[in-house]
Amino acid sequence: MSGRSPTPEQRAAIEVKGRDVLLEAGAGTGKTGVMVERYCRLVCDEGISPDAILAFTFTDKAAAELRQRIRVELGRRAEAGSERARELLAAIGGAWVTTIHGFCNRLLAGHPVAAGVDPGFRVLDAPEAERIAREAFDEALREFLAADEDAREDTVAGFDLDGLRGIMLGVHAELRSRGIAEPRLPDPPAADAAGAIRAASEAAAAALEELKPTDPKRELLERAAALGAAETAPGVDELYALRVGSKAKALAAYCKAIDAAVARCAEAGEGGVAYGHLAELLELFSARFEAAKARRAGVDFEDLLILAALLLERAEIGKAYRSRFSHLLVDEFQDTNRLQLRLIEALRGPGSELVAVGDELQSIYGFRHADLEVFRGQRALIEQRSDAETMELSGNFRSRPEVVGAVNALGAALLGDSYRPLRVGAAAESEPGAGESSAVELLLTARDGWDEEGIELEPAIDGRTPLNCLAEARFVAARLRELADAGIERSEMVVLLRAYTHLDAYEDSLARAGLRPYVVGGRGYWSQQQVADVGALLATIANPLDDQALFGALASPACGVSPDTLWLLRAAAGKRRHVWPALQRAVGVGEAEPAEPERLAQIPAAELELLGCFAATLARLRERAPQLSLAGLIEAATGETGYDLAVLMRPAGEARFANVRKLMRLAAEFESREGRDLRGLLDFLAD
Repeated sequence: MSGRSPTPEQRAAIEVKGRDVLLEAGAGTGKTGVMVERYCRLVCDEGISPDAILAFTFTDKAAAELRQRIRVELGRRAEAGSERARELLAAIGGAWVTTIHGFCNRLLAGHPVAAGVDPGFRVLDAPEAERIAREAFDEALREFLAADEDAREDTVAGFDLDGLRGIMLGVHAELRSRGIAEPRLPDPPAADAAGAIRAASEAAAAALEELKPTDPKRELLERAAALGAAETAPGVDELYALRVGSKAKALAAYCKAIDAAVARCAEAGEGGVAYGHLAELLELFSARFEAAKARRAGVDFEDLLILAALLLERAEIGKAYRSRFSHLLVDEFQDTNRLQLRLIEALRGPGSELVAVGDELQSIYGFRHADLEVFRGQRALIEQRSDAETMELSGNFRSRPEVVGAVNALGAALLGDSYRPLRVGAAAESEPGAGESSAVELLLTARDGWDEEGIELEPAIDGRTPLNCLAEARFVAARLRELADAGIERSEMVVLLRAYTHLDAYEDSLARAGLRPYVVGGRGYWSQQQVADVGALLATIANPLDDQALFGALASPACGVSPDTLWLLRAAAGKRRHVWPALQRAVGVGEAEPAEPERLAQIPAAELELLGCFAATLARLRERAPQLSLAGLIEAATGETGYDLAVLMRPAGEARFANVRKLMRLAAEFESREGRDLRGLLDFLAD
């Protein structure tokens, strides 16, 4: 294990046999090394064929790393004189070390006819699958509305179109992640509205007995108590008006009962109709999506799992694979879902041994509908079995003892008794010398007060970054500059961020400090502000009524108005109304009456001039867009709005604008594949 001997915990996990094991291994505890050693012990010491061992990892990168480390360990054993290891080295490239999706792909490719797929099928990557799904939803929605019924239009109007699309795609994906090949909404239970109203009336009467005679809520509760004797059933709005916003213990039962009455009445009326419409729309979407994939001979990630599980559940094929694999290793078990568990169970033969490695505390990502209850449920089952056991790896080998100690101190302070302390796995290789700085420093930045007079923080490229985040970035950059001046090489410095939300502030701060940062990970190029700006500008050209895109374009250097102006435009337009007509009215080119026209008069003259120029330029771009290539449209949009000059004049302007030029190249490549489809390009950028 990287030249050191395994710890007692690791040794036990490597050598356990004859039983299933759930190995709980936290970050940095050497779990990959344990999997490598266990694999090599099985093939070298136990004589198990690599073809009888199936090792699942979570990502292709992790699978490649595990395969490489197995190869290195076999090489070490061969150099130490193991003939078995030397024989295995040549064949290890074909070992079953893969992701669950990779295994399913390999399984279907070996049995396409039995699986019911085109022998030449291909796996759709996530962006392409999402694009196909959006197109399928649009087709399904047109078919749904073709019936020309007012109730259908009312249902669609009750949702934001993007919101309705998101609901359909999300429900479809969630049901399929549970193994449902043909997603359908379940039939709703019968809505007993009358019973719920009686219960609310009784709860109101009981609550009245607890209230003082002078309590102002008595009048509302008296009306609610009278519902039980009413000749006509109340409507949803009438019931909703009887809700109380109180957390008083005396009203708890009534609050619960009146909310239930509102829900049951809604379900019995318009809510039930809308649910039926959504169920129908889901069926239409599912059919359209499957047809679109079939035309491309494509399968998505969920198809891989569902088809593979169905294939393994067939007696003849499943029996062959269950007898083939005597050992299963599953990494990142906390990130599995019920469909993946179903597939793992379908691979387990009566004599196979399963070692599942996971850590509940690392289940924070929700990858592909990961279900932590699967991990917890399997742990509970293993704890109850006499032929299985749970084991633990607790020593952290990834961090210096000082870092582990600092994390434990912070974790205990923030989480209290619920925090499980980390344990040092190995002593540090070296200790700080006399006069050297400590291994851990805590840099604290105040959350508030950065907008006070006398504090000057030059904004980052993304002016929307909160000032406290910008101050923290400046502080980090200043400290790293001090370390660089003290002789620490830039290549020895790493800044780890919790998220990429305010990456621009750190990148800009480090650049100002002369440290020339290099960004690794995240969305990389796609996280650059220029990509977001141009995307918003293109989306506004395609549809000025897209409020989110419009605000993005207005805030960008393409227009450059202040946040106050954006707020005034939003307020003038009114709730649930588009902003573009209000902007047109503000600059004198529109006739639509905004909800609060007096807000437009509060926009400064300089800001109105910027809005007027933007509106006029956008009108010209919309008129020319059909005649321009996609790359040409980007060039025209950035040039005519002045976005190009604004970016070039900022720090690192050439590097920033290079992102726009790259976007032009990507747009040209997209057009060569998909045609001149601006909406399709925007969907591609959104992915």
